[in-house]
Amino acid sequence: MKQENKFKSEQQQEVAAQQQSTQNTAQEFRTVEELLRFDAAHTPTPPAVAERLQKSSAQIPKPPPPSWWQRLFK
Repeated sequence: MKQENKFKSEQQQEVAAQQQSTQNTAQEFRTVEELLRFDAAHTPTPPAVAERLQKSSAQIPKPPPPSWWQRLFK
């Protein structure tokens, strides 16, 4: 009898842990942008893509400094 009770309690704990893990993975997002940000934060960028992005962003020229009147009224 005691072994059966112990076995049942272990099964119940296991089932509870599985339910909790599935509840943690389900998530609702208010906007599409929020979903995309979450996905981007949790999805690693492949090394080949990261390298290509670094190369292409290095080729973008820096914007010119603001003129004197823009700095004055900023």
